[in-house]
Amino acid sequence: MNSVDSIYFHFPYCKHLCNYCDFFKYKLKNADQITNYHRYLEMSWPVQLELLNGYDYQFAPKMQTLYWGGGTPSLWGKRGAEFFREFYSQYFQLAQGAEFTVELDPGAWDEQGFDAFLSIGVNRFSVGIQCLDPDILPFVDRSHTYQESLETLQMMQRWGGNFSVDLMLGLAHPAQLTRNLKKELDQILSFDPQHISLYILSTRKNYPLYDLLPVDEYSAEEYLQVHQQLEKAGFVHYEVSNYARPGYQSVHNKKYWQQKAVAAFGPTASGFLPLASGGGLRYQWKVSAAEIKEELLDSEQMKLESLYLTLRQAEKFNPRQIAYLRENEHIFAGWIEAGHVKKEGNLYQMSPEGWLVMDSLVGQVL
Repeated sequence: MNSVDSIYFHFPYCKHLCNYCDFFKYKLKNADQITNYHRYLEMSWPVQLELLNGYDYQFAPKMQTLYWGGGTPSLWGKRGAEFFREFYSQYFQLAQGAEFTVELDPGAWDEQGFDAFLSIGVNRFSVGIQCLDPDILPFVDRSHTYQESLETLQMMQRWGGNFSVDLMLGLAHPAQLTRNLKKELDQILSFDPQHISLYILSTRKNYPLYDLLPVDEYSAEEYLQVHQQLEKAGFVHYEVSNYARPGYQSVHNKKYWQQKAVAAFGPTASGFLPLASGGGLRYQWKVSAAEIKEELLDSEQMKLESLYLTLRQAEKFNPRQIAYLRENEHIFAGWIEAGHVKKEGNLYQMSPEGWLVMDSLVGQVL
């Protein structure tokens, strides 16, 4: 029987519902919501076990990765840490050296909660800074202030552990304001993060500040500028949106990119199981009940996903070993000429310029 040793928990509550965010969440108003969430998780476990067993899977005795995403999991605080210690100790243990990540937002944590997280084995934080420009930040519709961002980064530096910073590009702002990304990033790097996640803002047309969004070319220039700055600072651009100092790549997220098994809990949380048939199972939790929606992927769908996942990573690849590429190796000459990929012997590697047009490149081989 196959084993699952990675789990994602979706915490569906936030202090404020940002107007650009598509993740499922509620505004946190009272303690009863947390109580209901705890009940949801407790009811979910036997449902999850039944699903895994039906596809010849079981949980490993010890987890290699745990990830609390959201929402704003740092709001779970001491109460969440205490609940989680009791919850997971019934079913599994953390492996020695396991990666246990919590997403944390400025203004959405307290020291008591932070200490409680550490006490249950949390050893990595993903910090939602997004923007460190005090003039631009008010237009991002975040709930935190510039000062709260600094206080959070200072706390992370005092802790001295493994933390990542989220930074957003392509932000809406009035034309009279100019964002100084280099200054922002220099300031962030002064607090010694080990990892940076970089995202270009994606919105719908009903986004309130849609008319203030920069053109795509501007966002692309920001992306390449940050890439150069981070590489110069010693970070490795190991995935389209992720940079890490050597030895600090996200173990949990790499499970997804390598099509490994990941279990999931919480409203709208999605898990994945590779199947012996060459296909896969993607499942998602329903919002109002501890029930699961299942989506079976056939081998062709898995091959297509593998193509996307290969191209979004910096690891070198042999196109002859990848479906959709082995019959189209002739197109790589054009990709090399355009600077979208680099060639070393029989292997290829995506470039930052290639990542910016990755959907277009995939379209050429389908």
